[in-house]
Amino acid sequence: MYDALALFHITRELKRLEGGGVSKIAMPAPTDVFLTIKKRDETKTLFFSCNPSAPRVFLCDDRRDSPGAPYAFLMHLRKRISGAYIEKIESVKHERVVKIHLSSKAQLFTEEKYVLYLEIMGKYSNIILVDGEGKITESAIHVSADTSSKRLVLPGLAYSLPPKQEGKITIDDEKEFFEIMRGYDGKESAHNYMLKHFCGFAPLSLKEAVAESGFGKGGDEEISGLLTTMRGFFERSEPCIVKNGNEITDFLPFPFKLCPDFETKSSLSDAAREYFSQKLEIGVESAKKNRLAAVIKGAKSRNEKNIGSLRSRIEDAKDAEDLKKYGELITANIYKIRRGMENITVYDYYTDSNITIALDPTLEPAQNAQKYYKKYGKKKRALETSESLLAAAYDTADYLESLSLALSTAPGDGELNDLKREMEKTGLIKVNNSKKPSREQTKPRKFTVDGYVVYIGKNNLQNDALVKSSDGGYTWLHTQKIHG
Repeated sequence: MYDALALFHITRELKRLEGGGVSKIAMPAPTDVFLTIKKRDETKTLFFSCNPSAPRVFLCDDRRDSPGAPYAFLMHLRKRISGAYIEKIESVKHERVVKIHLSSKAQLFTEEKYVLYLEIMGKYSNIILVDGEGKITESAIHVSADTSSKRLVLPGLAYSLPPKQEGKITIDDEKEFFEIMRGYDGKESAHNYMLKHFCGFAPLSLKEAVAESGFGKGGDEEISGLLTTMRGFFERSEPCIVKNGNEITDFLPFPFKLCPDFETKSSLSDAAREYFSQKLEIGVESAKKNRLAAVIKGAKSRNEKNIGSLRSRIEDAKDAEDLKKYGELITANIYKIRRGMENITVYDYYTDSNITIALDPTLEPAQNAQKYYKKYGKKKRALETSESLLAAAYDTADYLESLSLALSTAPGDGELNDLKREMEKTGLIKVNNSKKPSREQTKPRKFTVDGYVVYIGKNNLQNDALVKSSDGGYTWLHTQKIHG
């Protein structure tokens, strides 16, 4: 949870970097920056990201390399602040903005001042380098007049803080705080009311303040208690992660009464890193699963259309035997037919009744018979081919259904990779030949039942692995058309 409260506590941890020097700058992604900071005999890594789906900043021990072709912002940072000295790190009060003050030696030993702004603000997050005159030298994300009418972020422009939310104040103004809270009428939850009037706090922080202070219907005594509680949040520090079973649902600067299932950490950076590690891992896994699901869905749609088309062709070819019969009846009655006739009524010895057969008046009687025989042959071949293709299409539908179920029950990244490789082998996914194929493969599941060892393959790759590793002592069981 990166509200101004959490960022205040994170910044307090970052202050240990003051006095250190920037020894290395890396950008593995266009929105992610790793600064390696050396201070005496200690080396720390400061990580920050303006990725709109997961903006974050914390200390870590990771060492990352940049891509072969470095990003323009990375080159700019290296030129300006590589080797720079960190003078001060601070957060903008009640804002989700961190300021890193840097001093860098330029040519002829002159000193240049910079401020690196880390704006951790959801989809509006950014990383901006500002020179000593307050002008933007470069940013991770450019914001032009085409994308924003409130604030431009472009090289050469004067830097300004993100615009304040209209109608909201900070808790520093005690008089105004009391006036606003006296206006609370209880028609909505207190934290929702506060969210509309105060900046810097996430909904969960406001709910916790209401719960801890015991704020109810209002009154100056309750309002005073609420304000004291909120101000006290900035003094308390016992970093933790919030859990729901094995899932980490949030990270906090101190345990909240509203979140009883928590686990304390040595620092808020550790808590944030652990939270985002799981969140991004789940996000990557979910994105991979969604991509595979989209491929399977598309293949299902195309196969269903193919089945519909084949059924139509089979239905259309069902009169093939009638065409053969017409040819035979024309041949049997050829002596009655003259060129120029448009039809003829003859005795149908198949049904013991008369039947009228259409004729092409431009053809000879024998040619009319041949015309029906040719149509019969064409439709018979189409029927045989279509029936064969339809059977294959039904098998494909069954296979795609098995893939869908395997995907929905895939427990982790390993089995998702198995499914991806299988789909590449079957041509559902185009193989990228420029990438080296991964040889890692998940193993079939292993159980012991009544003293017997049981191996279960959850996908075709695992089934193949079972076959290749089996011997004469195996007993095989296969479920036909029972997926999963």
